[in-house]
Amino acid sequence: MYNVSEQEYVAPDSQLAKENSLLLVRINGTLPDLSTIGDVEKSERAAEVKRMELAANTSCSLFTEVAKNEIFHLLIDVGEGVVASLEKGMTDIASRWSIARLSSIPSAILITHSHDDHIKELPILLNKLSNSDKLNIYCTKECHMDKFPQIMGSRSAASFNLVQPEESFEIGPLSVIPVLASHGENSPPGSVI
Repeated sequence: MYNVSEQEYVAPDSQLAKENSLLLVRINGTLPDLSTIGDVEKSERAAEVKRMELAANTSCSLFTEVAKNEIFHLLIDVGEGVVASLEKGMTDIASRWSIARLSSIPSAILITHSHDDHIKELPILLNKLSNSDKLNIYCTKECHMDKFPQIMGSRSAASFNLVQPEESFEIGPLSVIPVLASHGENSPPGSVI
């Protein structure tokens, strides 16, 4: 199991700094089991991972207080081990703000691209939503079209919001500018950071 790390960061000259708010960044999940992406002879992605000797965690969470006892949680990517990691770590995160309990369901999700190590546990997270939960998922059109029709089915608790590279948008209290990114030779269209 990958050890969870936290880092506090308050950006100077930002609204967060002016309000003395805390932006907490948490690395989620476990290192992916690279054997699950296939055989190097049959999978371009597996060959790329082996050739480049990749082994990295693919998800993080941003937490900030938006009101007394109300925390906004932006989950960036939902790779392997993320759901269990969120469930285990919410008590520690809640204690930073003296909140008794914090839901493991994020306020919103930003998907950077459609590789399985970035979206693998989205169906698991969606299955945890109650009828009263609403979850906004942000991704590019290419990312959405590549994987999400088969993942989503008829789930009405989640909605997709399409983003464009270089066009800023708001997710809760956060401003985001997605930047078009190359993810190596096997980069899926619409990859952003």
